[in-house]
Amino acid sequence: MSSMHLVGSRMLQCAEKTYMTRVYRYPKKNGGFIHTAETVLDSGDNIVSDGNTIEEVLAKQRQILPLALFSRDVLRRVTDRLPTRTFPDKL
Repeated sequence: MSSMHLVGSRMLQCAEKTYMTRVYRYPKKNGGFIHTAETVLDSGDNIVSDGNTIEEVLAKQRQILPLALFSRDVLRRVTDRLPTRTFPDKL
């Protein structure tokens, strides 16, 4: 079983906030490595990218971080506007 190793972490800034991104590496079956970057947005809410190099996964994270934050903001706005339950549990 191949194991994943933390190779470093970076702070990524977006929308006036800073997010911790951890980069992991694990071996491929045919040699070389796969790199994975994980950015924690909130408790239980992470975005993950895979790539062949550390630079590639960090570039992917920088590119999708604004979209991830925007989509969560849209979801929050929509769900905040939903009416509360107004019908009885039993009919």
